[in-house]
Amino acid sequence: LVREANDVMLALLGRTRAELEAGEIRWLEATAPEDRAREGEALEALRRDGSCPPYEKRLVRPDGSRTPVLFGAALADPSA
Repeated sequence: LVREANDVMLALLGRTRAELEAGEIRWLEATAPEDRAREGEALEALRRDGSCPPYEKRLVRPDGSRTPVLFGAALADPSA
């Protein structure tokens, strides 16, 4: 479930703020099936190391089109 997103992310997802607030955006559904394994690896690295290196994936929009994006993440407090 996507809980927060700025307007740029919503545009990349092809979704609206109303859909976000209604809890209608699911991260796994927005990730191309062929990229889901890589997504899992990145989440595991984030949990284990407190960060994950940048990686490419494709977001799937409601109309089926795909948007390539570069993601990376770091926990503000790795001990959290």
